[in-house]
Amino acid sequence: MAKKVRMTKEVLIAFGSPSDHEKYFKPDFPHASDTRYWLSVASAHRVPEVVKRHARARPYDAIIAGAGMKNALMDAYFRECPNAIHVALPIGDSRTLGLSSILSSSEMPPGCPVAMSEINNLPAAVDFANYAINTNFDSIRLQKDSHDDSEKVFGDAVKMLSELDINFSHNDSKQVLDLIVYSGPSSLDHLEHSTFAVATFSMPLRSYGVLQNYANSLKDNPFLVHTGIADGANLALYAAKIIGRSDPAIKKRLKAKFEAGKIKYDNFKDLREV
Repeated sequence: MAKKVRMTKEVLIAFGSPSDHEKYFKPDFPHASDTRYWLSVASAHRVPEVVKRHARARPYDAIIAGAGMKNALMDAYFRECPNAIHVALPIGDSRTLGLSSILSSSEMPPGCPVAMSEINNLPAAVDFANYAINTNFDSIRLQKDSHDDSEKVFGDAVKMLSELDINFSHNDSKQVLDLIVYSGPSSLDHLEHSTFAVATFSMPLRSYGVLQNYANSLKDNPFLVHTGIADGANLALYAAKIIGRSDPAIKKRLKAKFEAGKIKYDNFKDLREV
């Protein structure tokens, strides 16, 4: 018997607190056709059992997780729904002005790709989620600027794409998924992308000046989502999750890559007294 294909997409919009929901949720967020949207307001710290129940309630295609300070909500949904396209929504706070949420939203471990949208901008996060799950991409376009750090991160992305046997092109296409490796806000003016793009800032945060450069890059770019800092591998893996939605072979290779990352923990499954 043929497997039934699910036509309607499902997107979860999750906030970590009632105050964030009240401030940043607007009912007129961008709606895509043939897509259902669900709302969750639950803290991964205070009511983790509610987060888990909401995570398992629907077969989500994409999950947007918005929280201030430590965005543990994104971690929780990534753990419970690893196959979804994850978009972290950083939310500003009075203590770090959103820096805590920005870093915890985007800095995932190797092999665990999550993208981060513009701070406090739910419409931008939903727009990208709609784009990612409703487009059957036919190619990837990978771009970089000329900075030495960008060259290295670009090479890491190419290596991961090659390991997953994903071809990429520099050509234009109506269904191209743009990946951008850049070293500062001025570089973004010279890198082309059709609509949305997935990006990574290529310079490790070696100094306060570089941190400022990164923060400035995140401003006024609602069409970019970021997969962390200087992480070409996770940039490629995030793209692979999107491409793999319409390519079973890529999806299978991606799953195998994720499973392989668990092997190094095999010798530590049992609790040890030391």
